[in-house]
Amino acid sequence: MKALELPPILSAALPGIRWPLEMEAPPLHFRSLDEMKQIRSGKLPDLELFRDVPGSLDSFFPLHEMKTETRHFGTISIALILLGHGLTDECHDLITPLSWPNDIHFAHGPSIYHEVLPSARAYASYVHSLVHRKEAFHHGEFGLMGFQNANYWSNAANSPPGVNNLPHTDLHREISSLAGEFADHEPVKIWCSTNLDDTSPIFDARMLHQLCANVQKQNPRDSVMRNFAERAVESEIRVLLTKTLRNAGFVFQDSVVLQRHTDSCIVEVSTEADLVNIALSASRKVSSAHLDQFRSQGSVILRGILNCPVNKSSAIAAAAGLACRLLDSPGCKLMTDANGSHNEDVVEVGFSFTEQTLDVGNGALYLRDGDAWVSEKNINHPSLTKYSFEAASKESPDLAFLNPLHGARGETPTTVAQWSKGTIF
Repeated sequence: MKALELPPILSAALPGIRWPLEMEAPPLHFRSLDEMKQIRSGKLPDLELFRDVPGSLDSFFPLHEMKTETRHFGTISIALILLGHGLTDECHDLITPLSWPNDIHFAHGPSIYHEVLPSARAYASYVHSLVHRKEAFHHGEFGLMGFQNANYWSNAANSPPGVNNLPHTDLHREISSLAGEFADHEPVKIWCSTNLDDTSPIFDARMLHQLCANVQKQNPRDSVMRNFAERAVESEIRVLLTKTLRNAGFVFQDSVVLQRHTDSCIVEVSTEADLVNIALSASRKVSSAHLDQFRSQGSVILRGILNCPVNKSSAIAAAAGLACRLLDSPGCKLMTDANGSHNEDVVEVGFSFTEQTLDVGNGALYLRDGDAWVSEKNINHPSLTKYSFEAASKESPDLAFLNPLHGARGETPTTVAQWSKGTIF
């Protein structure tokens, strides 16, 4: 089979991959795909892929047109996408025949365990461990708790000869990179120093089993640790997907699968206090160099404003915090039409949620995920998520943000480290 680009039906499902850690995770149903369709009637994601999982599998990976191993990796890819959308039973149904030597009533077809090459079997076993990680503290097959069963399947995945085919280096790299975003949170730092050993040739998924268990059972109120755990597992799924999709015959840039898209993120910010903290955090990242640049040039780039992107409310909160700081205003109002205001103190904040280079007329502007471009003029780039604000007094109605620290602190000095790391433009 010749290499093919990812079809739209698959690529459309990639942005929605998430791993929310429910405090009361649902148990597995242990039902067939057909039975699960009835159970989930009206509750499936609104994407074409999920309307006919067996049919989609057969259309993308027909047995008569490809090698058996390619078909197996195709099945694993579909199973991972299902799992990333919360369809744990459906993933379990697809993965079981590839990883378990006996026929099981709920599995999608009889066992083909002895036909599966060690490379594909290792991936299937790894994904099987994720299924039972999601099962969490519920008791399922053989009376085992989900996390216990997850450990069993991690051992199976890390058994020779298939273990050498797993993407251990890529998993280490992605989780370590993610950890850098949470470097200020002491529990995350402690977890990383204990578990992320770059000298080990094996990435042991059991450490993420334990992390999820601790978050769900011992530290449910630590929202930062929960966010880190959710993002870590999501990164794990995406790394596995880059390999299984490629082994299934598709060609693409790694960033297509690894890149986290924020517009369909399901992490919610639920309280006004959370939004105020996000706005204050963004405003604290505005240094004296940023202010000088904005006052002299009318625009400025700020790096890493949304290190942990969440939902629309959080993006607006961060943008409002930047607007108040750069306008030196106690408050600001969100505008639906920047051209309709008579207030001269107006800014537009554009967020980049992908790595991209923009043509800005007199040169190129490189932006990373979470960077913000603030300008006094309209930012004419459709690839950016934009919000317009005007300065407002404390008494103004419909305030998007009232800065409680306005006038109570000086300007943040620019450090040598900020300049050397390219965080100031």
